[in-house]
Amino acid sequence: PVPFKENDLYYYWINKKAYGDIRLKSLKLLAEYAQIPLEEVIDENIRFRIFNLGPILRLPKYINKELLYLAGLIAGDGDLSKNKYHNSIIVRFSNSSKELMQHFINLSEKLFEARPNLSSIGSDARPVSWRFGSNLVAEILISLGTPISPKSHLLDMSNILLNLPNDLIASYLKGYYDTDGSCVERQQKNGKNKNYTIESG
Repeated sequence: PVPFKENDLYYYWINKKAYGDIRLKSLKLLAEYAQIPLEEVIDENIRFRIFNLGPILRLPKYINKELLYLAGLIAGDGDLSKNKYHNSIIVRFSNSSKELMQHFINLSEKLFEARPNLSSIGSDARPVSWRFGSNLVAEILISLGTPISPKSHLLDMSNILLNLPNDLIASYLKGYYDTDGSCVERQQKNGKNKNYTIESG
């Protein structure tokens, strides 16, 4: 017998107005019983959240370049912080570049259907920042090496990230260096030869 409650099937999972979503573990088990590959069950119409917390968001079916670029942006000039009033994590991006800020907003909407809102209008001392709340997206970013703030000395290239194909790692590094990187010209002591180094921070 399938270990599911009848009420879950008839009153929660198929009822769009009910507050009781099917868990991913249960969905995997049902797909296994029905002998249907999980990849055929999960499509762009399925939405996710963590244990009924936070907004319902979509997720990319696979890790892609856009997701890794966004992760690089957050690693460079963003942060993950716990909300003081709710059991949720805020994903925030702060940068003085309007182009990079628009990338963050557009990718948040495209990848997750998140709706970032203005967190601070910025000043001469601090750039503008936008944010949205999602424990689910935060879990993804944490798995890629961005910890809960303060993060400056804890940022890491996680094993998950380092085991991805080179083109995906390149997208992550592009996002990171677009926010927090520079190319520095250095002259050797003899004054004749010059070389260039790429730096972060």
